[in-house]
Amino acid sequence: MDFNIEFHEQSSWNIGAEEFSTTNTIVDSDEFALVGEYDHSKLVNRNIADQHSISAITGLQESLDTKQPKGNYLSFNAQDLSSEQQKQARDNILAEEKGTWVCLETLTTTEDMLTFERTAEPDGTPYNLRAIKVIVKTPPGQKSGVYDWRCFDYVGTNTGDYFINGLCACLSTESYTVDWHRATAVFVAKPQFGLYDCCSLYGGQGGVMAYCGPANGSSQTVSTDKTIKRFWFMIYDKKPLISGSEIKIWGVRG
Repeated sequence: MDFNIEFHEQSSWNIGAEEFSTTNTIVDSDEFALVGEYDHSKLVNRNIADQHSISAITGLQESLDTKQPKGNYLSFNAQDLSSEQQKQARDNILAEEKGTWVCLETLTTTEDMLTFERTAEPDGTPYNLRAIKVIVKTPPGQKSGVYDWRCFDYVGTNTGDYFINGLCACLSTESYTVDWHRATAVFVAKPQFGLYDCCSLYGGQGGVMAYCGPANGSSQTVSTDKTIKRFWFMIYDKKPLISGSEIKIWGVRG
């Protein structure tokens, strides 16, 4: 490879009071050699910052695009989410239920009851629920037993042909001496992955709630194409729910 590099003509110029000049010099190609490394893998300092653009590194941009957003995930606070993220979280929670939980009824019993039943909301609207949550709080004087919760996809008098059910302890409050102390029981049936997911919880005043799932997975293999049109419960063995008990019913309308 031949090279001829010339610096043309002598010239001079002034910068302030200083004078500078150049003189012609001819370098013959035989005396000139290219010096350097042409194998990129052998270059030094390849890891110094800002040596390569993102686009020059295969797959880097795609990896960055799927990176977890920056955030403090060890001390998560929902208030730190943007309004869009909060909306998405709510949508995710309700994705299976396809609706919003609303309080259908709140009441305090005025007499002892062997069974409790509902087929409609207080305004007469028939039950057509995709999910239900019933909270029962018993005052001092309740005898112990077992809650038997049942849901039906029709309105009738038969109490054996239910499609969702649950069981949990009804704790005795006969030892309670403070009027406002309560034992609590909760029944929940809601869609989950296309099937109804049922559970019960129970606990005494100031105690930890205990979880009770259906025996043998019963009522967790029921398709959500059915809706709840009737709710009923009793306390084994013919133990009445005493007067003054507080009942709150939540639901997701179909």
